[in-house]
Amino acid sequence: MAVKRHLRDVLDADTINSSNSLKIVSHWVQGVKTYLETAGYTSPFNPSVPNGGSEGAWLAVWNMGDDQDGIPPNPLGTSFETPSVFNHFLGFFPTMHGVDLDHTQQSYGDFAQTHGNSGLLHLNNVVQFGKGASSINGSIGGDFLSGGTNLPDVSAQQGTYNNGATPIALSDFRGVQKNHVSSTFVYGDTQDETLAPNAAISVGNSATNPNNA
Repeated sequence: MAVKRHLRDVLDADTINSSNSLKIVSHWVQGVKTYLETAGYTSPFNPSVPNGGSEGAWLAVWNMGDDQDGIPPNPLGTSFETPSVFNHFLGFFPTMHGVDLDHTQQSYGDFAQTHGNSGLLHLNNVVQFGKGASSINGSIGGDFLSGGTNLPDVSAQQGTYNNGATPIALSDFRGVQKNHVSSTFVYGDTQDETLAPNAAISVGNSATNPNNA
């Protein structure tokens, strides 16, 4: 287990000393969408938009939501609630998640963009999502993210994302651990890494001696 002092290093950011958003959430959601479509969830979730998002995409995006009632900016009516066997709310999503939410396109549920100027709220939400996704089941979740303080799990309409109302401290991330797993849904490198529990830490690479905590 590598002990690191840089949070973005632990979370496998493409560039450690950058403010660009992470790809953990968008990679996961797109992977689940593809998995579900392969399993047969290919019908449009909104029949009035036959060339739009699939049921598999809807379920993957649904899985990203928390337990709050997230009202879509453009309500789609009753068809928005299909598949009806699931809670129709999509909840609130991790900030700067990077997922395509245009339900009229087949790209609904795919990676859409990397955001600049992300901060602790984004990192907080990503860890919450990752911890929730890790617990879905062993073969899919792979137990790839754990640890930290004040970072409750969120997944599949369970748990609540921090929306900024609760203060976030960098120390909350001490002990966050990201493992290399075989799941193709998990974005990252091949190392098991954790954020130093006691030594100086930073979001980017300002803390020295990242591998000698």
